[in-house]
Amino acid sequence: PAEPFTFPVAEPAECGTTCRDVTATLNNERNETATGVTTYTRIYAGENNTDADDVVWEGTVDVGTLDGGASHTTTERVELSLLDARTVNQNDGWITVVTTVESDDATVTFRETRQA
Repeated sequence: PAEPFTFPVAEPAECGTTCRDVTATLNNERNETATGVTTYTRIYAGENNTDADDVVWEGTVDVGTLDGGASHTTTERVELSLLDARTVNQNDGWITVVTTVESDDATVTFRETRQA
């Protein structure tokens, strides 16, 4: 069966040396309304890395209710400290982004690795 949610992320827009504006769209792929929807995102320094010691950014978006077939788009400003930016640079610019979408009746985790 298809996933209840999809979560495409647009190419980040630079807003400074250690800052990116990241736009993502959460799509409810089901016909029924999703309730209690929240997204949790963590960015880790390194390629295919999810070591808790390497988290350089995290954020939460409370979506609430998302009708069947509907979408919710947000833009988050991701600002890294100089130390966190240095950690990313020491990993050849690689980051791993993990987003978990939770609703009252479904949980889906998306994982993407990209070079920042």
